[in-house]
Amino acid sequence: MKRLFKLFIFLLACLFVFGIANINTKALSFFPLDKINKYEIYIEANDDATLNMRYVIEWQVLDSDDEAVNEIKVGVANRFVSNVKANSKQIRRAKLETGSESQIICKLDRYYYEGEIINLDFSLTQKRIFTKAGEDITYAFIPGWFNETPVYDLSIYWKKDGIIYHNADLENDEYYIWKNSKSPYYGKIDGSASVKYELSHFPNINLSQDYSDSTATWWDTFGPFIIIALIVVCLIILVKLVNRLQSDGYVEYRGYTGRTYVYWYFRPIHFRGVNRHGEKITPPVSASSMGSSGHHVGGGGGCACACACACACAGGGRAGCSRKDFYHAKVKDINEA
Repeated sequence: MKRLFKLFIFLLACLFVFGIANINTKALSFFPLDKINKYEIYIEANDDATLNMRYVIEWQVLDSDDEAVNEIKVGVANRFVSNVKANSKQIRRAKLETGSESQIICKLDRYYYEGEIINLDFSLTQKRIFTKAGEDITYAFIPGWFNETPVYDLSIYWKKDGIIYHNADLENDEYYIWKNSKSPYYGKIDGSASVKYELSHFPNINLSQDYSDSTATWWDTFGPFIIIALIVVCLIILVKLVNRLQSDGYVEYRGYTGRTYVYWYFRPIHFRGVNRHGEKITPPVSASSMGSSGHHVGGGGGCACACACACACAGGGRAGCSRKDFYHAKVKDINEA
């Protein structure tokens, strides 16, 4: 009975210790490795309804014990992005990465450590981001979010020219402005920056290029079929080559098998072979008395040029011949005018 009681106390102690360790681990996991002091997006609509967008982010490293920071990813609305340009010296290169998620990868100029500030500044042209609602063009924009990195100050600046409806929090002479309602915040913000234009504001709009969140490229769709077709073509070519080599008239009708002769300025390199009776074949006498110069390489299964010239074999002398949800911008109709 005492042994059972001691065992029970021991197990209880183990559970207590493991429970405390687990709680501490979870508590530590909520401590962010970085924070975003400032997150600003500047937007201006083009005459074809694409958007010029500029991202300005002040990123601070809080913990670099395990690894320093040399790359930051920022989600974008979809994969239809062009003209990606790094505007700050701390970004060595900015490029679009697509797949299940569409993101701008900012390769930094060096590794950054605890306490250091990284100033990100890049711009791009965002396509396929509008929707047509009646005779109006609408946008509903949600900036990319970071589930494990707190954002302390988020602002969206949308240039006012031509806008007939908006749900902005503030405005100045040039922009309508949206501000985050809580600070800091994690993850996706509540609501979206919604604006409306008259259709006539975009003289070069292509209405077929409205909003799309498709992640599949043309290679994703047709790539497997192209690869299969190339494999089939290569197999067909290989089979035809093998058949041609195996159907050499000299081998089939003269009884010659084995390695062909190879001559370089009349000097035989290989001259082994047997006839259909298994008897060794020696180089033809005419091979050493040819009057022409040069060289010829006979492919496997055929006869060499010297033999072809001597016996005029018709088949001789043949030579054998590579999601997203880092960023989401669901477009919806805006009925309020």
